[in-house]
Amino acid sequence: MGAMRPFPYSRLHLLPAVVLMLSGHLCAEIRPSFDLEGNIWSATDIVIASEGDEIDGKLEVQKVLSGSLTEGDALTIPELAPFRAKERRTVPRAWMNRGNEKLPHVLSGDQLVLFLKRAGVRAGGEPLWKPASRFGGMDVSVAWIDQGRVYALTQIVNPGDAVLVDRRESANEFEQRVRTLIEAHKTTVACGEIPDQGLRAKKAAAMTDSPLYLVRDEGFNLLAGCGEDALPHLREILADDGKLHMHDAALEAFGLAGGLAVVPELTAMVEAELRFWQATAPDLKQ
Repeated sequence: MGAMRPFPYSRLHLLPAVVLMLSGHLCAEIRPSFDLEGNIWSATDIVIASEGDEIDGKLEVQKVLSGSLTEGDALTIPELAPFRAKERRTVPRAWMNRGNEKLPHVLSGDQLVLFLKRAGVRAGGEPLWKPASRFGGMDVSVAWIDQGRVYALTQIVNPGDAVLVDRRESANEFEQRVRTLIEAHKTTVACGEIPDQGLRAKKAAAMTDSPLYLVRDEGFNLLAGCGEDALPHLREILADDGKLHMHDAALEAFGLAGGLAVVPELTAMVEAELRFWQATAPDLKQ
């Protein structure tokens, strides 16, 4: 463990980021953007639906990707009605849309991929829907399919408004990626339901290597609840300098899983870090 340098190393990188965020807040604002992974993790139902000839927030389900809706079901999403205004559906000639020679382009609403959360039932018995987005409304819980391309509302530059952006993937590619992420989410849920704590810890540790950030996060959350069975896996991560980017999450999970019993180990880590920086800092150039 003497060579490990994760503890203050990663914290030192957090400090300037926090300062920049706080200072930037004075003159800029992060606007909601379409987040595919986040929407899939929160959604109860994911469907491809059509507005028909008129954009009024009334849609018909064309294909079900996840959830209990069926093809042909009617949906009422009042938050989508304002998109009847063409300026709300116009894809601008922004730098993120370069390469698309058809811009500016007004989207039709013939195909929308909706990421929805059930929120009860309306007076007439029709389901009430909320946006799946954790940071934003229905406008960032939908992707638009138009002429085989996929678009979604994204803040390209901060400060600046969110605009419709060409996601540079075909409708088929996007649908396949959605299905792949749905299966990944199911895997994380299934891992959390494994009754054997040792096996659950082993599966959760494997999840921390996922390229999907929400799978990694859930892996560490599950490890934190696995007690002493999680500690060998977390020690292995903390001993690997190639995984410095996840040491913050590993340390938090290590403390939660081990409790007071791992205080001596955590103290030894801090002491090793202190010795490293005491020896290294004097030779660092400004």
